Amino acid sequence: QDSRPDMLCAAFGLAAMAGLLVAIQQQRLRWFAFSGLCIGLAGLTHPYAVVFALQLAVVVLVSGQTLTAKLRQCAVAGLCAAAGTALWLPLIAMDADLFWSQFSRNVLSRSGPGLISRLAWPWDFVEFQCQLIGERLGTLQSCLLLAIFSAALLWALRFVWENLRLGWRRMPSKLIALDAAHESSPRLWIGLLLAGSAMYLHVASLGMHPAKGYLCYPWACVVCLLAVICDAGLRRCGSRERQFWCGGLVCVLVWVLCVPGSGLRATLTYATRNHETNYNRRAFCEQLSQRLPPGARLIVSPEYVFEFELLGYKPINASRIALYHDVQGLPYDYLIASTQAFDEDIPAALHGRLVWELGDPDDPLACYAAVYASSDQTLVNRKWPR
Repeated sequence: QDSRPDMLCAAFGLAAMAGLLVAIQQQRLRWFAFSGLCIGLAGLTHPYAVVFALQLAVVVLVSGQTLTAKLRQCAVAGLCAAAGTALWLPLIAMDADLFWSQFSRNVLSRSGPGLISRLAWPWDFVEFQCQLIGERLGTLQSCLLLAIFSAALLWALRFVWENLRLGWRRMPSKLIALDAAHESSPRLWIGLLLAGSAMYLHVASLGMHPAKGYLCYPWACVVCLLAVICDAGLRRCGSRERQFWCGGLVCVLVWVLCVPGSGLRATLTYATRNHETNYNRRAFCEQLSQRLPPGARLIVSPEYVFEFELLGYKPINASRIALYHDVQGLPYDYLIASTQAFDEDIPAALHGRLVWELGDPDDPLACYAAVYASSDQTLVNRKWPR
């Protein structure tokens, strides 16, 4: 499924947060406009952009400026965000009913109750999302995540305790002021607020939606927090030579922890074997199509459905999820099944007859498909929709 916009959406979100920090520091509206535009472009890729929009709104509200300045900054950012997302409008206007069907079922319905209620009370979804996060990160990186937040929270509690002892001062200006030389290390506050809010909003915005890819944004914020923690710690190591060696040791340790699941083996495999049909999706699908008659009615596993669309067929996505559509009962000529179709047991549901296979089923990085033809037992009670 090579059309997911997870990383692109997260990249726009990180750009929005970087522009926001510069905007708070320089108090120039053009940087608020830049952040808003990045949020709008993120919204163009996925509704997950609501996470960035809420972070921007909170930061502006606690930035210590006058109410008029806050309203002006929010208005500029909001208008630019709306302008970016509005690029969807021509496509929506072409088929508004289709848009609402997709948006309401795949985005709103899967997440659970309304966004406001999830923001106010996200605890019903914490266990579900923590399970997904654990599956995505694995044991080592989950431990690293907990260690980073634990270190940051311990620092925050120490800072609060010292301020209580010495006399409490106004916090908002300290939290947002970017004075790196200040002993209170406001960058640590910013890193903690950025990473903490990203993780909280990730859980609240997704709810019961089982999307793992968008974890790349809160994880990137957590890595920024780790960098700030390491910088603050290294400043206490004394000489520059000791800082250098301690910093190198930390980098090696973090690299070792992040290697599992980083995709190094997949990247190397596809970079060196892309000329082979089994590791080139487009070439693999072209080879499949050479043995299929033109105009055949195809039900295709999601891994390859877009390629067959580009090859001139009118395929149907192989799915038995009622939220999307159920292919059972459709007439078809061939079913092209791969991992996801097998996970949903579609060949058995459609009573397909195995004709031939292509690819390597034993290599998880290689392309593989099994081609089934319809049989006399195939149940047909609907019309072919394309």
